[in-house]
Amino acid sequence: MSESTNLSHFVSLPRLPITESESQTSSSPDWFLTLDPAQRQEPKGIIERMMRQADPSPAKAVEEIVSLSAAAAAASEPPNALSYHVAGVIGTIYGLCMSTPPDEQSKLVDFTTLLQQQTVLDPKTGQILTRDDQAFWTSLPEISLLIADHRIAGKNFIAFIAQLGEDKCEWFRDAKIIYEDLVLRFSEEEMSEIGQETVQIACTWLIYAPNQVRGHVQSRTQTRHGQFKNDDWLRLRQILQHSQGVYLDEHTQEMMRCALAAMDKIEVKAANRPINVGSQAQDVRGNTVLNSSG
Repeated sequence: MSESTNLSHFVSLPRLPITESESQTSSSPDWFLTLDPAQRQEPKGIIERMMRQADPSPAKAVEEIVSLSAAAAAASEPPNALSYHVAGVIGTIYGLCMSTPPDEQSKLVDFTTLLQQQTVLDPKTGQILTRDDQAFWTSLPEISLLIADHRIAGKNFIAFIAQLGEDKCEWFRDAKIIYEDLVLRFSEEEMSEIGQETVQIACTWLIYAPNQVRGHVQSRTQTRHGQFKNDDWLRLRQILQHSQGVYLDEHTQEMMRCALAAMDKIEVKAANRPINVGSQAQDVRGNTVLNSSG
């Protein structure tokens, strides 16, 4: 995990409470369960063993998966062996990231990041293996299945994709997801109407991907659902500060403290560079500063 996602300076977060929707989606997806056990057990065993034990390491587990990928590409039986292999790997990642609390996800994050960097030689041609014209493993379309499910998958999953995006795993660097969770969720709600789960989701993004959030705000990134604005960062801070007086349970209070600490750290790195808000300029804490043109 990169320095940007090193959370050692935060108080360790407790296990996230599982909501009703999370309890229904915390195992592998239905399409994964339809695979023949032999088709899903081999990659599943490698990845689960990596999570439970010191050996294999994430790098060693990736080597083993890549070897299986080449073997699946060479296999004539069963039909679609490579598709089944991909589904086994992706389904295992999906199930594990939803059932594993964020502070225990580092090996899975490292494994997924390393896997996305690998290419596989096609044993039949000697060229880089492709599937649906996508290089294998660097840009497989099946990964979008994970992204599409993020709204129902729960906070463990959001923490997982946030860490991956923060670690520059291209599979999971999607500004649209962050915009949905941190802008659209709040756009039609008054401060007093923002729910506890919405606040916890915002905290999860800010704890595990503060550089991504800050970067999209500063760059005014355009997504298909809308564009980030300069004052989105300030609004998030205001929402958390307001919510500290509303949601008093220990878990949510701890998440809000960690999220605000992450924002503070990003602001220190930014050296209080002004953010333009309307016709004035404000520093990252919301204090009005003089415009240089003024």
